[in-house]
Amino acid sequence: MQTDSTRETASERAADAAAADAAAAEHYLELLITTGEELARSFEPEQAEEIFQKIAAVVPGHGYPHRAVGELDLNRGELDRARASLETAIERSPEDARAHMLLGDLLLQVDDLEGASRALETGLAQTDPSHPLYAKATSQLALSRRLQSIFVARGPAGLEEAKERLARFRAQSADSPPTEAVADGPIPAPETEPPRFDDSPRK
Repeated sequence: MQTDSTRETASERAADAAAADAAAAEHYLELLITTGEELARSFEPEQAEEIFQKIAAVVPGHGYPHRAVGELDLNRGELDRARASLETAIERSPEDARAHMLLGDLLLQVDDLEGASRALETGLAQTDPSHPLYAKATSQLALSRRLQSIFVARGPAGLEEAKERLARFRAQSADSPPTEAVADGPIPAPETEPPRFDDSPRK
């Protein structure tokens, strides 16, 4: 027959074991995220994608791994795959400003100016102006709006001019390093905005 002290000891051991399991799981997740981001920085997308897929299995409801894979595909020019991943990321983590910005970048590349403007506006609204990605997204949004105004004002005649401007912008962007959304830290939200959740499942 178990005494009260025996039951308390068993309960304490179970609690300690559960805490140890939780700590081990958190450490494993942190290790996966760090490894995936390092591989992305090292331009090893295939290996990085494998890690991010493992993260998706650990936290299936979080958008972060899908955004990370989407950015890898975007940098590789695999736009259809990138769009699917980024849309999944936004569906699961709508507060992920980076995912909205990346989707806006992608939509600008496929000439969906209206969709690009919406995505960029959403991302910028959740981002502190001091963040490095803010300036790029602001430039992209200004370009998207300008191209839209040209098309509205001049109709089909302005479409070619709009496309030429977009091509020049892309050529200039190609000279810059790939976006570092996978590798850098969380985007801080403006103080006037509601608190934004961390964009990775780190504790």
